[in-house]
Amino acid sequence: MVEFKKQYLPKTLLFLIALTFVPVSLTGCGGHTAINRTENYIYAWPRVNYTSNVPLLVGVIDKRPYVINGKVKPSYVGLMRGGFGNPWYMHTESGQPLSDDLYQAVSSGYRNAGFVVDDVKSSMNHAEITSYFASKRGAKKILIKILEWKSDTYKRSKFNYDLSALIYDENGEIIAETAETNLKGNSPGEAVVSPLDAGRGALSKLLNNKQIKEALTM
Repeated sequence: MVEFKKQYLPKTLLFLIALTFVPVSLTGCGGHTAINRTENYIYAWPRVNYTSNVPLLVGVIDKRPYVINGKVKPSYVGLMRGGFGNPWYMHTESGQPLSDDLYQAVSSGYRNAGFVVDDVKSSMNHAEITSYFASKRGAKKILIKILEWKSDTYKRSKFNYDLSALIYDENGEIIAETAETNLKGNSPGEAVVSPLDAGRGALSKLLNNKQIKEALTM
């Protein structure tokens, strides 16, 4: 009778075989790779449907509570989930704070509409920006606060936003205040095709608000 000896694969080979299956567990059913996913919101420039000859200053500050308390980095923009729903943090493609990306997007949107937009250091905090605004006579100003902004992608993408804006006149006085949000009750978020396009839509809705439009063009 012929005896067959058990054959054992080298540990190194077993490790390499196992490694080939790792990407599968990190990929969602929608085909998204979860690790190292980023979003470039610099390109989320809004479509502004009005213009003015008065120079404009733009400021953006991040007031998301989980950023303020240090739970996540200012560059955090949401979650990408793997094959089992396990979440991975997503950040801006630039590596800069989200407020920097949205500052560039908003400035581009106004420039595309014909505004003359003066540069403001987007890294300023609230007090620094308002003080800077007050020192700049002859220009109107808009200060956007990010209260919520994040996506959550698994089989499909969901996107939440909560934005507010203050408009200052040439003398630094507040002349308008408004907000836009898609947060409704305990809703987990609005289903979207693209978080980037959804972000552009959110900014467009905010900036084309009647109050902002009248304050910047009157």
